[in-house]
This record gives sequence, structure tokens and C-alpha cells, in this order.
Amino acid sequence: MNRNDKLLIAGMLLASALFFAFFGTWSRETGSTAVIIVDGETMDTVPLTKDGDYSVEGLLGESIIRIRDGAVTMEQAPCPDQICVKHSRIRYSGEQIVCLPGRIIIEIQGGTQTQTNGEPVIDGVAK
Repeated sequence: MNRNDKLLIAGMLLASALFFAFFGTWSRETGSTAVIIVDGETMDTVPLTKDGDYSVEGLLGESIIRIRDGAVTMEQAPCPDQICVKHSRIRYSGEQIVCLPGRIIIEIQGGTQTQTNGEPVIDGVAK
């Protein structure tokens, strides 16, 4: 690999990082509900404004889902690897926490689109 190849790779990596930083975080749709799916069937839909702990019976046993301050986490799960429990909080539309062994999916849906500074996105101006 010569010097020009290294410069090309570095340039492509920088362009990719800039593209993701600009378009990946510019606007997000803050969700309004958490949809709890077990084995492909919707079990419950909970508003993100309703704080609390919710018990869900998956294929391996009981899991605890926590909603606090408009965000969702998986607090407890009987799965061996605990990836779903270690997952970060989710709050934006389309984000998911998945427990594969328990066949549980928590998906954020609905809401309004906001910029990263919390301001609502204006999609048009009328006079």
C-alpha cells in the first residue's frame, strides 16, 4: 500500500464520519410509546410519559421493563448473556431493545421530530 492509497482511505473515513455526524444526529423523532412484542405478537403499548416498571413474560420467563423520564430500559431478564439489560436507554422513534433468547422486542414508536437541541423541526413556512 503506497502513500496515495493511505491518503485515499483516510479521506474516505473522514468523509464518512462527517456524513454520519451531520445527518445521523441532526434530527430525531422523539417517540411517544413503547411497543412490547413477545414472540411476534404485540403484548402491550405503553406511553413514555407513564413512568413505571412493567413485567413481561417471555419464552425464558419474566423480564422487567422500566420507563423513566421518557426513556426505556430492560431492567431484568432471564437470558444468559444479558445483552438486552446492558443496552442503553432508548427514547427515539425506531430504536429497539431486543432479547433474542426471550423473544422480546421493545420498540419506540410515534412522536414528533426534534433537532438535537430539542427544538421541533419546522417542515415548512406559510405566509
